[in-house]
Amino acid sequence: MQLTSEQLYVRGYKSEDAAPLLQLRLRNRDFFLPFEPIRPPSHYTLEAQQEFIAAAIRDFECGTGYGYGRTI
Repeated sequence: MQLTSEQLYVRGYKSEDAAPLLQLRLRNRDFFLPFEPIRPPSHYTLEAQQEFIAAAIRDFECGTGYGYGRTI
């Protein structure tokens, strides 16, 4: 599923989103620190992001979770 408007694009995660997601999380790590759970350093790796996305895709396919990537 995807939703698109003039200013926003929303869709489910894809496996190729792992590297950009990692860069986003690394770049904004300090900003999000007060709002996110305490995460081990291993969370900030490409492998961890690939696992996160794989789980999000499985959850979406099973109807048990709905993770979305957003682009402005």
